[in-house]
Parts: sequence; structure tokens; C-alpha cells
Amino acid sequence: CDRKIRPIQCRTFPLIPHISRDGKLHLIFDENEFPYDCPIITEDIGLNSDFIMVNYDVWSILIKNPLVYDLIEFDSRRRDN
Repeated sequence: CDRKIRPIQCRTFPLIPHISRDGKLHLIFDENEFPYDCPIITEDIGLNSDFIMVNYDVWSILIKNPLVYDLIEFDSRRRDN
């Protein structure tokens, strides 16, 4: 893929945003099924702490947009069930 035009989900993988029922943002591993095995997940490769912190900062900014917040909250409730 052209790395300069990757969607946000690719840039933040394997982390995804999750909003708890009390409205707090968390980053969790993406546990969706994929047609491939990601070595980051299957080989339990540790994530760089800077990567995690930047991810959190980015999602904190993005969820200030009500449409993004609503989508993340919807996905979070779906995962909760």
C-alpha cells in the first residue's frame, strides 16, 4: 500500500479506540478476524510506548469531533455485548 495515504486504522493498528460506559477513552487490541495473521499480535510483539502515547493523543483529538465520537462509542458498545 502507499504508506502516505493509509487510513487512520492502518496507522494505529493493532490498537483501536474504545470508549468505556463511563465515557473514558481506552486503547485496546483489535480482536476482529482478519484474512491474515498479524505477527504483532500472533507473536505477542511489544508495542513501543511512544507509539501507544501518540495513538492515545491522536484519538483524544479525533473524538472531539461528534461524528467520530459517536462511531467509536457505537463500536465500543457493540464490542461490550
